Amino acid sequence: MQLEPKIRPLEKFKEFSKEEIIRNLFERVQYRVIRSAKEFRKLGSVFLRSQTNEKELYNFLKNKDMKVDSLTERTTRSGLVRDMESIMRNITKILNKGEEITSDVKAALQKLNQLSKKCGV
Repeated sequence: MQLEPKIRPLEKFKEFSKEEIIRNLFERVQYRVIRSAKEFRKLGSVFLRSQTNEKELYNFLKNKDMKVDSLTERTTRSGLVRDMESIMRNITKILNKGEEITSDVKAALQKLNQLSKKCGV
Protein backbone atom coordinates (compact mmCIF):
# COMPACT_ATOMS: atom_id res chain seq x y z
CA MET A 1 0.00 0.00 0.00
CA GLN A 2 2.88 2.39 0.69
CA LEU A 3 4.28 1.76 -2.80
CA GLU A 4 1.09 2.65 -4.69
CA PRO A 5 1.46 6.48 -4.54
CA LYS A 6 5.02 6.20 -5.85
CA ILE A 7 4.10 4.17 -8.95
CA ARG A 8 4.06 6.21 -12.12
CA PRO A 9 3.31 5.08 -15.68
CA LEU A 10 6.38 5.01 -17.90
CA GLU A 11 6.40 8.02 -20.23
CA LYS A 12 8.47 6.49 -23.06
CA PHE A 13 6.86 3.05 -22.83
CA LYS A 14 3.10 3.54 -22.98
CA GLU A 15 2.22 -0.16 -22.74
CA PHE A 16 2.40 -0.09 -18.92
CA SER A 17 -0.30 1.98 -17.23
CA LYS A 18 -0.29 2.41 -13.46
CA GLU A 19 -2.91 -0.34 -13.11
CA GLU A 20 -0.87 -2.73 -15.29
CA ILE A 21 2.24 -2.05 -13.21
CA ILE A 22 0.32 -2.82 -10.00
CA ARG A 23 -1.06 -6.03 -11.55
CA ASN A 24 2.48 -6.98 -12.63
CA LEU A 25 3.76 -6.53 -9.08
CA PHE A 26 0.91 -8.56 -7.57
CA GLU A 27 1.72 -11.41 -9.97
CA ARG A 28 5.34 -11.29 -8.80
CA VAL A 29 4.15 -11.61 -5.20
CA GLN A 30 1.85 -14.49 -6.14
CA TYR A 31 4.71 -16.36 -7.82
CA ARG A 32 7.14 -15.44 -5.01
CA VAL A 33 9.45 -13.34 -7.18
CA ILE A 34 8.84 -10.53 -4.69
CA ARG A 35 8.97 -11.91 -1.17
CA SER A 36 9.44 -9.12 1.36
CA ALA A 37 8.45 -5.61 2.35
CA LYS A 38 12.08 -4.62 1.91
CA GLU A 39 11.79 -5.35 -1.80
CA PHE A 40 8.75 -3.08 -2.03
CA ARG A 41 10.70 -0.29 -0.32
CA LYS A 42 13.48 -0.74 -2.90
CA LEU A 43 10.92 -0.60 -5.69
CA GLY A 44 9.53 2.60 -4.19
CA SER A 45 12.94 4.28 -4.38
CA VAL A 46 13.31 3.18 -8.02
CA PHE A 47 9.84 4.46 -8.95
CA LEU A 48 10.58 7.81 -7.28
CA ARG A 49 13.29 8.19 -9.90
CA SER A 50 11.20 6.74 -12.71
CA GLN A 51 12.28 9.32 -15.28
CA THR A 52 15.92 8.41 -14.83
CA ASN A 53 15.25 4.69 -14.46
CA GLU A 54 12.57 4.33 -17.11
CA LYS A 55 14.44 1.88 -19.36
CA GLU A 56 15.42 -0.33 -16.41
CA LEU A 57 11.85 -0.28 -15.06
CA TYR A 58 10.53 -1.25 -18.48
CA ASN A 59 12.94 -4.19 -18.67
CA PHE A 60 11.93 -5.22 -15.14
CA LEU A 61 8.22 -5.14 -15.98
CA LYS A 62 8.75 -7.08 -19.23
CA ASN A 63 10.84 -9.80 -17.57
CA LYS A 64 8.53 -11.23 -14.91
CA ASP A 65 11.32 -13.38 -13.47
CA MET A 66 13.67 -10.46 -12.79
CA LYS A 67 14.34 -9.94 -9.10
CA VAL A 68 14.11 -6.54 -7.40
CA ASP A 69 17.80 -6.73 -6.43
CA SER A 70 18.71 -7.12 -10.08
CA LEU A 71 16.68 -4.00 -10.90
CA THR A 72 18.21 -1.92 -8.11
CA GLU A 73 21.74 -2.84 -9.22
CA ARG A 74 20.99 -1.28 -12.61
CA THR A 75 19.30 1.92 -11.43
CA THR A 76 20.30 5.37 -10.34
CA ARG A 77 19.30 6.09 -6.75
CA SER A 78 21.21 9.32 -6.17
CA GLY A 79 19.60 11.91 -3.94
CA LEU A 80 20.76 14.62 -6.32
CA VAL A 81 18.96 12.98 -9.23
CA ARG A 82 15.83 12.62 -7.07
CA ASP A 83 15.94 16.33 -6.21
CA MET A 84 16.37 17.36 -9.85
CA GLU A 85 13.46 15.17 -10.92
CA SER A 86 11.31 16.73 -8.20
CA ILE A 87 12.21 20.20 -9.46
CA MET A 88 11.35 19.22 -13.03
CA ARG A 89 7.96 17.81 -11.92
CA ASN A 90 7.14 20.97 -9.95
CA ILE A 91 8.05 23.28 -12.81
CA THR A 92 6.06 21.14 -15.25
CA LYS A 93 3.00 21.38 -12.96
CA ILE A 94 3.32 25.18 -12.84
CA LEU A 95 3.62 25.39 -16.62
CA ASN A 96 0.73 22.99 -17.22
CA LYS A 97 -1.51 25.09 -14.98
CA GLY A 98 -0.59 28.14 -17.04
CA GLU A 99 0.87 29.87 -14.01
CA GLU A 100 3.75 32.30 -14.31
CA ILE A 101 7.20 31.39 -13.00
CA THR A 102 8.21 33.80 -10.22
CA SER A 103 11.32 35.92 -10.55
CA ASP A 104 13.17 34.08 -7.77
CA VAL A 105 12.52 30.72 -9.47
CA LYS A 106 13.67 32.18 -12.80
CA ALA A 107 16.89 33.42 -11.16
CA ALA A 108 17.53 29.97 -9.65
CA LEU A 109 16.87 28.33 -13.03
CA GLN A 110 19.37 30.66 -14.69
CA LYS A 111 22.01 29.68 -12.13
CA LEU A 112 21.20 26.02 -12.67
CA ASN A 113 21.48 26.52 -16.43
CA GLN A 114 24.93 28.07 -15.99
CA LEU A 115 26.03 25.17 -13.80
CA SER A 116 24.76 22.62 -16.31
CA LYS A 117 26.81 24.31 -19.03
CA LYS A 118 29.90 24.06 -16.84
CA CYS A 119 29.18 20.34 -16.48
CA GLY A 120 29.15 19.99 -20.25
CA VAL A 121 25.41 19.47 -20.56
